[in-house]
Amino acid sequence: METGSPKIYLISGLGADERVFKLLKLDYPSIPIPWIPPKKKESLGAYAKRLSEAIDPHEPFILIGLSLGGMIAVEMNYYLNPLATISISSIVCSEDLPGYIRKLLRSGLVPYLPDWGFQHFPSSIMAFIFGSSERKLLKAIIREGDPSFIKWALEALGKWENQMVPKRLVQIHGKQDRVLAFKQRSQAPKLLNGGHLIVYDQANAVSDCIRQSLAELLTLKRV
Repeated sequence: METGSPKIYLISGLGADERVFKLLKLDYPSIPIPWIPPKKKESLGAYAKRLSEAIDPHEPFILIGLSLGGMIAVEMNYYLNPLATISISSIVCSEDLPGYIRKLLRSGLVPYLPDWGFQHFPSSIMAFIFGSSERKLLKAIIREGDPSFIKWALEALGKWENQMVPKRLVQIHGKQDRVLAFKQRSQAPKLLNGGHLIVYDQANAVSDCIRQSLAELLTLKRV
């Protein structure tokens, strides 16, 4: 990998896109990676391998993943060597997923969930679950989400198996996250007072955490 100013690749959460990152203030050029259509019965690992083709491994880069995107970023470490992997509102190992959620996702009911249920879910309930006051953004994400992609991701998440913790991992998590509880996998995690969408609701604080962490990690990398 060549030395020089790194690029930051952004991987959004389930059903979301680069809009969730738009308030972040980053020191390096940032490139959102759009979701690609999954293959039938494709695992998260296999999907991450295909998605990693959007990254130039010959240039220095950093991965930032939100929620599901954080898990994808972790899986990318099997195929890529990022300067750092930043996990926001996510989990690192499959055992960090609550058992009741895994059982629900493995129940065989996911394919039978009605498509309209995803797009007409009340934004007020979503705001409570995600701990966010940004109902306009949540409503747009819900309305524009692809139900087939969401169903695939939920099934793949239920079957996800990973025990690897990436090198140079940074965890940023909200203390009141109602979607994914925090499980410490890094040496100095950054915990903020907020819910699952701290990347948007507390963009300045998250940006500060990213800058501080990268300043430390990239300095150590050069030593």
